[in-house]
Amino acid sequence: MSWLGQGDHWAHLSHLTTCLAMVAALIQTGEVNLTRWTAYIPCRGHYAQSKQRRVRRWLGNSRINVHRLYKLIIQAVLAEWQEAELYLSLDTSLFWDEYCLIRLAVVHRGRALPLAWRVLQHPSASVAFGDYQQMLSDAAHYLPAGIKVVLLADRGFVHRELMSLVTKQLGWHYRIRLKSTAWIWRAHKGWHQLKDFHFAPGAVLPIRQAIASRRRVRSVRVNESLENC
Repeated sequence: MSWLGQGDHWAHLSHLTTCLAMVAALIQTGEVNLTRWTAYIPCRGHYAQSKQRRVRRWLGNSRINVHRLYKLIIQAVLAEWQEAELYLSLDTSLFWDEYCLIRLAVVHRGRALPLAWRVLQHPSASVAFGDYQQMLSDAAHYLPAGIKVVLLADRGFVHRELMSLVTKQLGWHYRIRLKSTAWIWRAHKGWHQLKDFHFAPGAVLPIRQAIASRRRVRSVRVNESLENC
């Protein structure tokens, strides 16, 4: 973990010591549980509460830049990526009807490995493009070069600006789920709703140069395959 221990990333070396102790405790216990971590956290205090306070102070320290540190970790993990394609999942989660987590994760072997995230004080899982635009642009620098990146997103991310950012600026591909009531326009065939297309399980209908939706994403050209999701 020498890449994590570079001194210029830390305001104080004691922050690094606590971080490494937390990583060791996480590996030993296999779960995020401060009570169970106490057995693996070195501390001059004799009580478990002293060790918990040390960890909580670290987690609440505004001088520790979590995203800058995590960038080192995720870049080290992805440096040895061997596959030709890399799939990213963009989604949201709502907590206590007050906070919305926007998360971009690497999808691999049935798991989602966090790549970047943002938490908003927002009482809905629906977010605007401006809420996650910078997050996507920053996350692009974490990825290894020379691989095909495919962004997967649900119907809440049918944003024209997102499609433009992904294809024109980031050079990625995308697969965004649409509602069955969404409209698409096909050359020489006019407007149709997606519910009018009937597929066998696992079937794919490639539709090139289509325009999605009469209202929300007018004039957006969809160059990806529409899959029966």
